[in-house]
Amino acid sequence: MRCAICDAPSAFFATATVLRQFSVEYFRCPDCHFVQTETPHWLDRAYAEPIAASDVGMVDRNLQNAARTSRLVHRLLDPAGRFLDFGGGYGLFVRRMRDLGYDFRWADPRCPNLFAQGHEGDPAVDQYELVTTFEVVEHLPDPVGSLGDLLKATDTLLVSTELMPASEPKPGEWWYYALDSGQHVSLFGRRSLEALARRLRVHLHSNGTNLHLLARRSFRPEDVLPLLTGSAAAVPRPSLLPADAARAGLPVESAPAVTPESAADRPAPTVVIDGVFFSQAASGIARVWASLLAEWGRDGFGRHVVLLDRGGCPRFPGVRTRTVPPYDPATAEADRARLQAVCDEERAGVFASTYFTTPLTTPSVLLVHDLIPERFGRDGEEPVWREKERAIRQAARLVCVSRATARDLHHFYPDLPAERTSVALCGVSPHFRPTHPAEVERFRRRYGVPRPYYLLVGTRTGWHGYKNAGLFFRAFRNLPDRRAFDVVCVGGARELEPAFRPLVEGVTVHRLALPDPDLKAAYAGAVALVYPSKWEGFGLPVVEAMAVGCPVVTGRNGSLPEVAGDAARFVDVENPADLATALTEVRQPAVRHALQHAGWRRAGRFSWPAMARDVQAALLAAARSPGGVPC
Repeated sequence: MRCAICDAPSAFFATATVLRQFSVEYFRCPDCHFVQTETPHWLDRAYAEPIAASDVGMVDRNLQNAARTSRLVHRLLDPAGRFLDFGGGYGLFVRRMRDLGYDFRWADPRCPNLFAQGHEGDPAVDQYELVTTFEVVEHLPDPVGSLGDLLKATDTLLVSTELMPASEPKPGEWWYYALDSGQHVSLFGRRSLEALARRLRVHLHSNGTNLHLLARRSFRPEDVLPLLTGSAAAVPRPSLLPADAARAGLPVESAPAVTPESAADRPAPTVVIDGVFFSQAASGIARVWASLLAEWGRDGFGRHVVLLDRGGCPRFPGVRTRTVPPYDPATAEADRARLQAVCDEERAGVFASTYFTTPLTTPSVLLVHDLIPERFGRDGEEPVWREKERAIRQAARLVCVSRATARDLHHFYPDLPAERTSVALCGVSPHFRPTHPAEVERFRRRYGVPRPYYLLVGTRTGWHGYKNAGLFFRAFRNLPDRRAFDVVCVGGARELEPAFRPLVEGVTVHRLALPDPDLKAAYAGAVALVYPSKWEGFGLPVVEAMAVGCPVVTGRNGSLPEVAGDAARFVDVENPADLATALTEVRQPAVRHALQHAGWRRAGRFSWPAMARDVQAALLAAARSPGGVPC
């Protein structure tokens, strides 16, 4: 018999009676020590009752797995993603995870779904941020093939199975053979688990006993191991139970409370949000906050929000606005006292700022967009950066817009407690979607763009030139057919920077300020969005372009690989020749088609409602257990 893991010849190991009637031979691989049965002809009989009567610890195990999984997802993955529990049994785990606020789906070919009806998933059809498969691999005659199929639907598998003790006991000497049920046909030790990971071409992290992470992405062991060991409380998000109840035809208010946030019999606290950034600049940061406030206005949380207008602040239906004096960094201390007075008057439980303003004592939450000034050489003595550092250190909760930003935060502020930090990925408006060619044609006529064009969105320079538009213009100059193309710049300075003008001699460069409908059409009609940034905290234009179906050319820096995934053509941001090659490649129909379809799939991971729920959860957590360091 050949080993099902490494394909080495396996040797006879033992004989045992399963289901109290079948004499079964077991084989052991001398190379990887994997133990397997002969071809399991008895499985139909074994699964006449899909859940073994001996599985008396099922409920407690599912609760523990839910706590561990929520911690792992919260720290390493995208909590707003879609997840699948394969081999999900009666659906108890999926129900618990949904109650904790994680969008889990159920799949099990051998068991009825009792607790998670209406939340089925299919790994052959959909993609998932994580697939869990608890107490399943020991049931699989072909673990490599079965897990390989699951890895087509995800990059990360969380697997539970007991590892065989080093003494390698034979059947009858170790309970995990489960002879009475007859369902365990594959038994793993550490070496066979490592061999499985090699066959699947994934990284392995294991707690050494019963819980194992198989991932294409390489994680630091010190980040993963604590999440796979011991017991800890679950990390809840806003529960999906009310939405599930409504979907099932029940009134939302009848859904019982199940998470620590909702279990507290207290009204939501008043949240004061300083809209100071709306008076500073029109940028991606303003776009993020506008999207969050609009979502809270729609979902009802906005009735607990007081938005402070410093001048030029937009209005959001469902959110109350209060006018306060403009912000002046030179009088930051007086401004802090003024903000505290507002918080006291509003009886605020928590404060958040769209920039770096802070009150004196009210717990605060800071949305951290990036650490680019820190990375590219800020002057720490400038008042604005002193205020930023104070806002970071004072915050009861810090919400980062990407995992890359969270890593940067703890790199530059290594003394910050990790438990004060969470990740809430930015979203993309449903407005950004594939559009009709007629809309593109109207855009071209309206703005006088007759030729094919490359698109740049946002500022072209940025802090110490990190936006790196110069790389594009140098690469564009190297295209032998460059005069057949226009360049469209959306946002940034009204006039093209003097350093760039010689690089586009004889080429029309359009500098436009576009409302979203026209921006969507600009994405749709472009040869590509070129986004050569040296570093990003998130990169909203990348997601918007992907959602519309615009090919993306960008750098593998900061958050950009996390956001774009496999849906972009990545380039060396210091190499104009590499970018010039990419600018030519994206014109090829096959390349464009592949990037468009990958982009549509990737953009589906990003949602403003999901981000709004994540930030809301941080606000409520800060209000109810501050843990901040008021100064």
